[in-house]
Amino acid sequence: GGEEWSIIQPTISGTKHPGYYIEPVIMKGVPNIIYGDKGTNKTTLALTMLGLISNGVNDSETGLIANTSTKCALLDWENNATLTDYTLSRLVDGMTLPYFELPYLRCRHPFTDDIERIATFIERNKVEVGVIDSLGKAAGSDRFDSAGKGAALRFFESLDQFPDMTWLIIAQNAKNEEGKKSIYGSTFFTYYSRNIFRLQSAKSQISEDEMIIALIHEESNYSKKYQPMGFRLIYTDTTIKIVQEVADLSQFFDRVHITKDLLEFLK
Repeated sequence: GGEEWSIIQPTISGTKHPGYYIEPVIMKGVPNIIYGDKGTNKTTLALTMLGLISNGVNDSETGLIANTSTKCALLDWENNATLTDYTLSRLVDGMTLPYFELPYLRCRHPFTDDIERIATFIERNKVEVGVIDSLGKAAGSDRFDSAGKGAALRFFESLDQFPDMTWLIIAQNAKNEEGKKSIYGSTFFTYYSRNIFRLQSAKSQISEDEMIIALIHEESNYSKKYQPMGFRLIYTDTTIKIVQEVADLSQFFDRVHITKDLLEFLK
């Protein structure tokens, strides 16, 4: 019982890119990944994108633009509804986002083992864009060995069961011997993702209630590599304000690595 076969007829003129929900971070119809160190606000930024897409906000102080409005959801292996509500409420109260209601599913088992419950949730809420937080737990393994490889393959096969969905997946950092960062776990996480960004915080913190972060585009199968995108986060106990910030790469890399990283980026 595989999928129906078809004949692809190339379009010679007027070839159209699949498009984005938020350019260039959430490309339609592919697994998109944001990975980074703990505390770089990966989940906060992902929730911000969901809020912008849900409201179809095309003019935001964050610099992120939602090209269309559609139904979003969060599949959460990391936190709970109360903590997510706290972050979301602060984003709305800080006027980073307009008010919106977010379908939320707390997950405890790997995606593959919980696929029927997830499918019911997506169908009932008519979801088109889903955030998975986070990859290791959702895949059922963050190991690099053959067991990790098997878990990674099963995870992406499960995503394929939802051909009309677009996914933004949050993952953690790993460092190899040269100090280069990559997605933590099997290298298949990188191979099967189609649009990958690393979230990096600035080396020096401005103050305890402000932070500068940058989204650095690392891999894309269907587009050019985009310039880094910078954000300034301003916190209080009741608000989170996110505004666009110029991403000066010297803020984000150690001097030893900056030349190598810049050369890599320019390539």
